[in-house]
Amino acid sequence: MLPASGSSEDYMFETWTDKFKRKFNENPWVPLGCLATCGALIMSAYKMRRGQSKEMNYWLRARVALQGATLVALVGGSMAIQKQRNKDKEAVGIEEGLPRNEGN
Repeated sequence: MLPASGSSEDYMFETWTDKFKRKFNENPWVPLGCLATCGALIMSAYKMRRGQSKEMNYWLRARVALQGATLVALVGGSMAIQKQRNKDKEAVGIEEGLPRNEGN
């Protein structure tokens, strides 16, 4: 779960591997989409080197489709994360705003 504050201080001492793990857990579809896109690009280059133009065009079209799906995952995931952070901030604000029982 993300910290409610979302400030840069929360992630100040985070290593790059910790950041990758956190980001992957927040939205796993983006890195998977990037890997799939790279795979399609590599396959298209392989097919081009072999002279198989129809298969190369297939993989280039697949790359474009995978890039689009990755972009949708990026935007959708970012919106979902922002919505969750706002919800967490509101919950913290409500808890802090409750009157205390002074023991009357």
